[in-house]
Amino acid sequence: MTPKAYLDPAEVNSLEKVASNLRDRLLIRLLSHLGCRISEVVALTVPDIDLQQGTVIIQHLKTRLKLACPHCNTRLGRSHTFCPKCGAKVESAVAQAKQHRRPVDPIEEMVYALTDPIIVFPAGGWENDLPERLKNELPLRRLAHVKLCLDGTEDWDMACDLEALIYLYPASLAAPMGEQWTGIYLYLGTMCYGSTFPEDIKRETLGQHDLAQLRDLKRWIRRKKVEAGINRGKAQKEQGQKSEEVIQLAFEFTRK
Repeated sequence: MTPKAYLDPAEVNSLEKVASNLRDRLLIRLLSHLGCRISEVVALTVPDIDLQQGTVIIQHLKTRLKLACPHCNTRLGRSHTFCPKCGAKVESAVAQAKQHRRPVDPIEEMVYALTDPIIVFPAGGWENDLPERLKNELPLRRLAHVKLCLDGTEDWDMACDLEALIYLYPASLAAPMGEQWTGIYLYLGTMCYGSTFPEDIKRETLGQHDLAQLRDLKRWIRRKKVEAGINRGKAQKEQGQKSEEVIQLAFEFTRK
């Protein structure tokens, strides 16, 4: 007998009944009615939900675009032609956002894995002391990430774990990062180096909030790499400038 690939309404109701709290019942209902991923439901924010119109904006992780009306700053979907709040025509906003998003081409992504700059936290000079071992290992990790994206197990709009670890490395040397980001940093080290990571500081799991923070960081790194690639191409074309291997950019995180 071939197993079903879906749940029928009665089975969804049964799941809701055995859920132990309101949060879990809400998650089950959202997943069944919206047909989205768990990570996409967890990433929902209050502005994504419009109770008056009865709509929920799902930011699909593989094609995440943050669009806003240029007139009233209302959040938009990719299919919007007119702003749902002020009625202004917003096709130009959609087109402009797409210009700043690098199209996903597997062959090009493999090339970018070898040539993209390294994004690091500006930490008063510590960013210049990245271990050569990390820098040399990064291209292979990026290539492995491309394969996982092709397999559908990772998302194109995120950097790989090692890129996030390298980004936080200078910050960890400059000053205490606080409990949350220290936990995220140790989790990345555990994910990247597994059994070779020191047992006494291993962190094999993260809470949902910390995972969301890590996803935001990885998306931010990916976005900054794309922007750096666009600017690098312009500079090389116009002035023949050599591209930077390491770029310092500050991601806003709280040291507490």
